[in-house]
Amino acid sequence: MNVPLGRAKLNHLSGAVIGAAQKVSSTFALQVSYEGVVVGDYIPDLLIQDCLIAEIKATASIESVHRQQRLNYLRVSNLKPGLILNFGHAHLEVGRVVFHF
Repeated sequence: MNVPLGRAKLNHLSGAVIGAAQKVSSTFALQVSYEGVVVGDYIPDLLIQDCLIAEIKATASIESVHRQQRLNYLRVSNLKPGLILNFGHAHLEVGRVVFHF
């Protein structure tokens, strides 16, 4: 079975984070509501300690669209901090996003 590289990295990172944190969720959906009606779901990669959303990428660089996606996840979840972890380079690129509501 072929596992996409992004999913393999997510599984590896989840295992490492689980070793350091007490609670990590890697499969969950955040419901999106508009005027009291559920209109869809956002599915982020990791929820750590119920207070931090992390997104795993494997791209050339973290772009503004990735930051906007992260802000949307934070807005829906009512959480403030978010991370973008990009494995698209020889070194890990980390983007920090904070939602001020």
